[in-house]
Amino acid sequence: MRGNPGGVLDQALAIDSMFLKDGQTIVKLQPRKGKGETEVYKAGAKYDNGFKITEPTVVLIDGNSASAAEITAAALNQSAGIKLIGTKSYGKGTVQTVAQISNTSELKLTIAKWLTPDGSWIHHKGIKPTITEDYPSYAYIKAISATSLQPNQVSTDVKSMQKMLVALGYKVQTVNGYYGSDTSAAVKQFQSKNGLSATGTADAKTLAKMEMQLSTKIGDNDNAMKKAEAELK
Repeated sequence: MRGNPGGVLDQALAIDSMFLKDGQTIVKLQPRKGKGETEVYKAGAKYDNGFKITEPTVVLIDGNSASAAEITAAALNQSAGIKLIGTKSYGKGTVQTVAQISNTSELKLTIAKWLTPDGSWIHHKGIKPTITEDYPSYAYIKAISATSLQPNQVSTDVKSMQKMLVALGYKVQTVNGYYGSDTSAAVKQFQSKNGLSATGTADAKTLAKMEMQLSTKIGDNDNAMKKAEAELK
């Protein structure tokens, strides 16, 4: 569920039901302003067609896990006792219906709020993981939108590149968004080490290579994934 912004309720019900025993609570829907009875959705063949998963399982969540992803994670944790690993989820506890007004606009109407199996409303609170682990800090470097960067430029893209260089082991004296001589020297070193033309200008090939190496390093140092794997051994 990590990085999952959510989806539709019926898919969350189907996924959860596969891991839960029939009759266990998946989610509760409370009508808007408390009018009407609270609907309780429980695991059963109606949702999983009799297919059950019994293998050891853990679930990864983070601040981008929202809505239906949170419904899924909460049910797996509270009803099936499955551990959640990562960081606190986003915290979207409302149910909305969408009405198409035109080709370019739509109306979202909140019709209910959903509660976890134990009756908690996680809206604006999120779900706390059983075990807190996260990506390394450099995983949160803002993506570079420019196709190339030049010496003497000043921008947030330059600052992101400087942070990437530092994370990859290159020396940048000041990470401030200014493409100065120290940054140019670090770019030249990166280019030389990776078989690129050592111009000191971060062209498209240089930035792509930099981002690819950073992505690999993030994957190699994914603390949440490593903890999840250790829990399953």
